[in-house]
Parts: sequence; C-alpha cells; structure tokens
Amino acid sequence: TISFLREVAKHHLVLRHIWCPDRQRRESDSEHAWHVALFVMMLAKDYPSLDVGRMLKMALIHDVAEIHAGDVPVFDKKAREGKKEREAVAWEKVFARLPDGLGGEWRSLVEEYEAKETPEAKLVNACDKLQPLLMNLESEGESWKRLKVSFGDVRDVKIRHVEHDGLLLRLYEKMMEEAKERQLLR
Repeated sequence: TISFLREVAKHHLVLRHIWCPDRQRRESDSEHAWHVALFVMMLAKDYPSLDVGRMLKMALIHDVAEIHAGDVPVFDKKAREGKKEREAVAWEKVFARLPDGLGGEWRSLVEEYEAKETPEAKLVNACDKLQPLLMNLESEGESWKRLKVSFGDVRDVKIRHVEHDGLLLRLYEKMMEEAKERQLLR
C-alpha cells in the first residue's frame, strides 16, 4: 500500500497545459483530478440516481496513467498520435503496482470511464472537459493564448462531451459565452 501511494504521489508532479488562476504556474494532474471531483460533487444533486462514490473514484483516478504517459494538450493533434497506446501501457504499470484486491476495481473504473457509456462515466467525462474551461476563464485564457486556440477549436473538442445533457450543455455554453464576451479566445 505505501509503495503504491508513493508511486501515485508522482501525480502531483505531472504538469498539464492548463494555467492556474494566478498565471504563475501550470496546474498539476492531481489538482485537476481534485477539481473534477469537486465538479462531480457539486453536480451530483442534479443526478440523484447516479452512483456518486463511483463517480468520485473515477474523477480522482482518471488521469493517473499520466504519471508514466505524461499529459498531452487536447489541441495538439501531433502529440496525441499514439496517446491511447501509451496510456494503455501506462495503465498496466499502475495496475501492476496496486495492492491486492484493488486492481480489478481500478481496471473496471478506468474501462468504464474510457468507454463513456454509463451515465456516471459520461458525467465525469463532461466534468473533465468543463474544468479546463473554468481554469481558462480564471487565468484570463492563459492556456488558450499560449496554445493559440480559437473559439472553434474549443467547440470542436468539447461540445461532444456535454451535448448529451441539457444541464452540462448550459454550463458549457455559459462558460463559452463568458470567454467570448471577455475576448479570451480568438
């Protein structure tokens, strides 16, 4: 158990391409996962039939493989080539280090999240896609500016993750409208 917890502490060191609100540093994977979990907690009241515990677990572990595979910006098509294969190898490293009895549960959670077929996985995935929008609003669009991202670029990669649900779509549209009003995207 301690060995595994030491290993996943490296999650704090994986830097994403999303900037923190103070624009002094990039967000870490573990900060992102924590924030996604808070999104899930805040939205759970609107989805009383969903398994909140399962969603929180998915939110907290969804990017753990990035300890070995690294973070790749969603807008970098070239860097995304082979991402799925690199992450599959990374997940096997993670699963191999888990204490007895947890490997099956984690594998199940990861497979559910990546398939995005259950209501729980769809909600966690939507939160994972909405969280960077909020971070960009809070950082004056720092990540978007550095990556030269347009309004259309964001729409192209984000909308499909929220359009299945009215509430999630409204949250996305509200954040995008604010980004447009504040001219944070080109």
